Amino acid sequence: MFVGGCRFRDSEGTLVNTDTGEEWHLPRAELQVLRLLVTNRGQLVAKQALREGQGEGPVLSEPSVARAVFMLRSFLGPQHEYLIETVKGQGYLLLPQPKSSPQVSTEHSKRLYTIAGSLVGLAFLLLSLWALHRFLFAPPPHTPSASTLLQSYQVQPQFGQMVHLSLYAKSKTNNKLLQQQAQVLAEALRQCRSSRWQHVYVSLSHDGQVLNITMRGMKLGLSEVRNLKISDPRNPKEFVSLSWLDRVGICD
Repeated sequence: MFVGGCRFRDSEGTLVNTDTGEEWHLPRAELQVLRLLVTNRGQLVAKQALREGQGEGPVLSEPSVARAVFMLRSFLGPQHEYLIETVKGQGYLLLPQPKSSPQVSTEHSKRLYTIAGSLVGLAFLLLSLWALHRFLFAPPPHTPSASTLLQSYQVQPQFGQMVHLSLYAKSKTNNKLLQQQAQVLAEALRQCRSSRWQHVYVSLSHDGQVLNITMRGMKLGLSEVRNLKISDPRNPKEFVSLSWLDRVGICD
């Protein structure tokens, strides 16, 4: 199923940019929202329906739905973000996939393809440079602007490159739970033979109910970003475990 210039793989929970090859493993909220919009393409989906999903987990909050729509539009890019339309006070709808442009004459098509090929090559070069700059110098994504760096250290898998683990929090106190979960994550990385992830960012939501993990690395020469959001209604909470981290692909 295509959404703009991206292929949506429902069973894998991913969006793949067909131009750049960039793959995004959708967090739970983004996957739940996109799945309903795709299923009801061209029809309004009420906010409450997006919050409830198909019963696959706890009901999302309205801010979570709004944020999921924002992140989906960001990944689709400026050319296709309009496909997710806001119906004020009601919900959202996914517009039909744009149709291809009408065919033109063969001779004119050849000229267009030659020009388009050159432009695509230039755009790809610029995009690669931009992606490399963003990967190397951009702040960790999805980290609340009010958060500050609490702790940063390096973790060495059995082989391969070092992984930089950074913890973000709104204050430097009452972060025991965040540090405990980071230690579990660090131990999982140490047990890896190797890991493609170069930077891992960890933070807790304001209410302490959701653990956010963002992993950044390189795959086949391209930067890769994976975002995980884990909730745990239990008390005491145990967001992550070694077995769970193994299933989500913390190691290569």
